[in-house]
Amino acid sequence: LIERLLHDCQDSRGIGRLAQNPLLFTLLIMIYANSGPPAAKRHRVYQQAVQTLVSVRNRSTGQKIFSEADLRKRLGAVAVSVFRDPQGTVPSWQATVSCIRNIMEEETSSKVTDDTVEQYIRQVADATGILVLHRRTDNDAESRITFMHHSFMEYYAAVGLLSERTSIEQAVSLATSPRWREVIALYSGILGESDDITPFIEKLNLWRMSRSDRA
Repeated sequence: LIERLLHDCQDSRGIGRLAQNPLLFTLLIMIYANSGPPAAKRHRVYQQAVQTLVSVRNRSTGQKIFSEADLRKRLGAVAVSVFRDPQGTVPSWQATVSCIRNIMEEETSSKVTDDTVEQYIRQVADATGILVLHRRTDNDAESRITFMHHSFMEYYAAVGLLSERTSIEQAVSLATSPRWREVIALYSGILGESDDITPFIEKLNLWRMSRSDRA
């Protein structure tokens, strides 16, 4: 098992990146032991990581604190907004609050206060560690928020694209940008779990062929 995992870490760039994070490396070992290497697809590792973080917190409190579906939709929107920012900046506290508030208002069809959103963000950060809060410094006029690991932001961006029902054409267009490639790789993995991914692959191949012809 260990030899296979080490081989895959060296042979697969995606698995190798996961193994650099202690939490994700531990989950990789669990997945290899319980389900075997074929199940160690990156999006599944992130899904299991979130499930583990949430379930541990829920057990410790004796009640359901977070909904994974809520986390996917809300953090997905935040991650997508970061990748769409031309500057690629770390989101400010207020920008994150505004983004999540919009999603929460869509969910409830009612107004949501900033205090409610801020409390939710702090709970997610304290209970799961998925979000990390950075206080304002002398060099930064605003407090900022990051994900616990850049790869988690990539995962949630992929989830966010699916939540937005991003079209195949739009996804292929994003795949042409180096900034989006890891996100689209995760997007295709998640999409393949519930839908036929053939149209996406066909359009992506057509784009590659046209690019090769122009070259």
